[in-house]
Amino acid sequence: MKKAKILITGATGNVGKALRACLSKNNYDISCLTNESKRFTDDIVGDLGDYSSLVNATKNIDVVIHLAAIIKGNKKLIQKVNIQGTRNLINACEKNKVKKIIFMSSLDIKFNTPYGKSKLKAEEIIKNSKLKYVFLRPTAIYGEGFKTGVNSLVKLVKKTPVFPIPGSGKNLYQPLYVKDLILLIKQILDKNKFNNKVYFLGGSKIMNLNQLVNLISFNLGKKTIKIHLPIKSKNFKFNKICSNDKIKKDFDFDPLPITKGVQKILC
Repeated sequence: MKKAKILITGATGNVGKALRACLSKNNYDISCLTNESKRFTDDIVGDLGDYSSLVNATKNIDVVIHLAAIIKGNKKLIQKVNIQGTRNLINACEKNKVKKIIFMSSLDIKFNTPYGKSKLKAEEIIKNSKLKYVFLRPTAIYGEGFKTGVNSLVKLVKKTPVFPIPGSGKNLYQPLYVKDLILLIKQILDKNKFNNKVYFLGGSKIMNLNQLVNLISFNLGKKTIKIHLPIKSKNFKFNKICSNDKIKKDFDFDPLPITKGVQKILC
């Protein structure tokens, strides 16, 4: 049976690097879209803003794993990359008769933020295309080498005994370990029978921000003084949690609890 030819966008990001390493190790036939100079034999130079480069990148591709996105910053740039970039990619996929797309969406589609709205719009573009699709809506992802989310909390706890907490710190999180996400994507590729599906996914344990800081401090053997400050970002008002029930019905998904996962990123 012929192996599917896979194109990964966003392969230089944290999730992309981990996915590329996993699929390469397991001898998948992959290409990786990069807007930098070609560094690896499977790199294809292109850009989500350059339709012609996407037409070239999607030739003879069966499945696209679309990870590339702008998470925060300039609203216009977020829209340009996440919405128009996705539209360009889908148009190129349709031209080259790509069969399927696995789209890294976000739990943030539930929230009225520029990033959340851009991901929801990107989903709509894909739904209205000719491609089969799987949408993954993960909670905050963490892992070795990350610089945001739980990893940024670790860095701050290491740096100072005083930790600033926006608001009450009772907002809830359900961090997802990157390797659990990668193994799930591998299952989606291997099973290839769950099409036009949408899945929320998070770690197996929910904690509020106060508890997360306490957990990190305990594992570092440090005493941390928490100081509660007024909330300046609406991001700290949301409970970023979800149910894994739907994903567990279709796949073998037993994610690591943050109580164990945090130990993997402390070094």
